[in-house]
Amino acid sequence: MSFIKTSHRIVIMLLLLVMTACASFEKTKQTTDTPIGVNTEIQHRFERALNHQKQGEYDQAKILYQSIISQEQSYISPVINLGVIAIKQAQFEEAKSYFKTLIGLNKVHPLALNYLGLIAREAGDFDQAEAYYRQILEVDPNDLNAIRNLGILLDLYRGRLEDALALYEQYQGLLAEPDPKIKDWIFDTKNRLKAK
Repeated sequence: MSFIKTSHRIVIMLLLLVMTACASFEKTKQTTDTPIGVNTEIQHRFERALNHQKQGEYDQAKILYQSIISQEQSYISPVINLGVIAIKQAQFEEAKSYFKTLIGLNKVHPLALNYLGLIAREAGDFDQAEAYYRQILEVDPNDLNAIRNLGILLDLYRGRLEDALALYEQYQGLLAEPDPKIKDWIFDTKNRLKAK
């Protein structure tokens, strides 16, 4: 009987590790939108910066993004990408400052709030992470990133399985096609709730 319990715990731990990896900063994405109303030279500079970023040439990308910001303050994509680069370089305070700049422009900037939530979660500030995700969901209850990130936070970091399950099910229900990974998370969470 203890072998079965031990095996069950090992399976749960492996699933949790997979879930945590899926929610890590490895999945951070840069913004690739083309600026509207921005001159052609800045558009080309942005594309060059983006190419450097995709190649992992972060110093070159940062120089170009910063030059764009100094010339065109209303163009926020370079700010987002500077925050993403800072995260990839584990410079979380710098990343926070970029994302907070966006919050200064738009108090409910979903992408910035999601990244701030991830940074807060990694720093162990679960209350703040939850507050960021809930701030997004107050404005857009169907924001997929916020639903998923809040579900992971409540599940793995706060032990609130019932709430996490509801979020996973909501997330799955909003997708055009079911996500097999989320299906596994739902199955695992239900099993853990039964075992309580």
